[in-house]
Amino acid sequence: MTQSARLKTLLCFLVVVAANLSADAVEIRLKSDCVVSGPLVRLSDVADVLQCDEKQAVELGKIELFPAPALVRYVRVGEVRELLALTGIDDVKCQFTGAALVAIHPNVRRVGAFENRDNDDTQGRRGVDAATARRARQRVEQAITHYLRDSVDAKAAWNVEADLPDVNASAIALTGGALHIDGGADPWTGRQAFAVTVRSPQGDRRLEILADVSLPDMVVVAARPLRRGEIVGEGDVALAHASGANTSLTRIEDATGRELTRSVAAGQPVDEKSVRSPVLVQRGEVVTVMAYAAGVRVRTTAVARDEGSLGDLVTVQTLDRKQQYMARVAAFQTVEVYAGGPRVGPESSSEE
Repeated sequence: MTQSARLKTLLCFLVVVAANLSADAVEIRLKSDCVVSGPLVRLSDVADVLQCDEKQAVELGKIELFPAPALVRYVRVGEVRELLALTGIDDVKCQFTGAALVAIHPNVRRVGAFENRDNDDTQGRRGVDAATARRARQRVEQAITHYLRDSVDAKAAWNVEADLPDVNASAIALTGGALHIDGGADPWTGRQAFAVTVRSPQGDRRLEILADVSLPDMVVVAARPLRRGEIVGEGDVALAHASGANTSLTRIEDATGRELTRSVAAGQPVDEKSVRSPVLVQRGEVVTVMAYAAGVRVRTTAVARDEGSLGDLVTVQTLDRKQQYMARVAAFQTVEVYAGGPRVGPESSSEE
């Protein structure tokens, strides 16, 4: 068929379609994005034809708009309207709804120096290479992080991992404009839905993005500057999200009543090495020794050779320094021994 014959056939087709349109306006609902599988972009690629019978919808959908782009192309609703008018379709009888901007993605797979067009949606949506897609995802994650800091908690260490399909990565990578974030919901962690508005000279585009949002585990932190040797009280520490070491305490009660082994700045995590049970027995001091055997309790005194906290085993020595034995710290300046352990010297014991 010659070019002239094809042109006449197209004109006849358009006349028939235009004549058969009902008095009611046909709805042309534009898509937000599409993938073109052939060499030409047709109306059915960029829009759904509604409010007419199936045959008319199919025929209208076959209308050719322009050649398929080699890269992602953005088409506004006004351009679609003008292209339809050029084909002879009266746009007065067409009602345009849906997206204001259509992202058209080529479905191209390159093999060597050749291009093969197919129906592989995954290939078609690769509008950008892996490095560019990664940078686009990082931009989105940073924008969501700033949004959470501004809207929820400025001090929280938010961790955001966004799901960014290649079609959305293309839109973000090609515009380079500012990203505006809204959405998300309490408790703000877990799977969250955000709206990302991409601002560009071609117009704003709103994208729906899913992201996994998490916070570090709650750990015990100093509520005020704490000095070494202090006994931690309930008001001295608090729970907060912090990226502390694996040894950080996770319960307030694990810190309160214990002695600090080092100074801790306000807001810093308190780990297991930062606290210990208070020292009840000091090296070199005279302590009370409570000895238990067969229901008999004997109290005497001795010199501690080690320092120790509640429950620690320490070495004690009789006052005449003739005997040493192990005892368990039971209270302030008090240790205990039980039957089966070394005998307490009779010259230094007394019975109650």
